[in-house]
Amino acid sequence: MLLAALLAACAAAEPVYEGERRDRGEVAVVTGLSPLGPLGAGLTARIEAVDGQPLEGGRTRVELLPGRHEFLLRCSAGGTSGIVTTSAELRAGEAYVVALGLGPEGELDALILRP
Repeated sequence: MLLAALLAACAAAEPVYEGERRDRGEVAVVTGLSPLGPLGAGLTARIEAVDGQPLEGGRTRVELLPGRHEFLLRCSAGGTSGIVTTSAELRAGEAYVVALGLGPEGELDALILRP
């Protein structure tokens, strides 16, 4: 029961916008990767900043208003780790995930995608 409560708390998206919390249909939710997630250890993507606004301690889920946003991600995949920047155009009421990959030189790459 305690584990279920902890997982539910971790799943809550943090609003990253000014003003009162908006209805789910008015915001986009972006989810990073957790080492405890379904893909397992070794793949992580924490959202460290959005639009230049640092998120203290990083986040695995954020709520954003629609529009184009810039992301600073702390990622690790396949034994490689580092900071990756990417951007995405987000739509209200949509959910997005961080997709990680390795480029031709073995560097980390990330995209924000709708599952």
